[in-house]
Amino acid sequence: MSVFGGWISRDDKGDDKDDDKRKEMREKQRRLIDLQLEIRRKRKLRNKLRNEVNRLRMIHMDLVHSNDDEPTSIVNHPRIKEDEGESLKNSMREKLSQIRLLNMDILRLDAEIQRLETEIKSLERGRNSMRK
Repeated sequence: MSVFGGWISRDDKGDDKDDDKRKEMREKQRRLIDLQLEIRRKRKLRNKLRNEVNRLRMIHMDLVHSNDDEPTSIVNHPRIKEDEGESLKNSMREKLSQIRLLNMDILRLDAEIQRLETEIKSLERGRNSMRK
């Protein structure tokens, strides 16, 4: 029987308890790998969301601040015509709403990552206790 690339010979081939332990260990190792991949995927998504938040913040700063860094109303901004002001104001509201949604999603992902990391540690402790 091949286990982890090595061969183990058993005197008692009917030893179901050892087979069950090996099956359980393989299942836990597969689950551990799945969790690690899921964490990696979620961290990539989180970083992408954070980059989008930062991009939207830069757009916001460009729209609401004049060259002399004094805040002005979007509608009254010197580089914006009056008829464009209202549509930019609505666009900014939408972008700020997107920022809030992205921030909530990042917090949710962080909580899920912590939960997954705790589960991985639990699986690793189980793996280490089975080796003893």
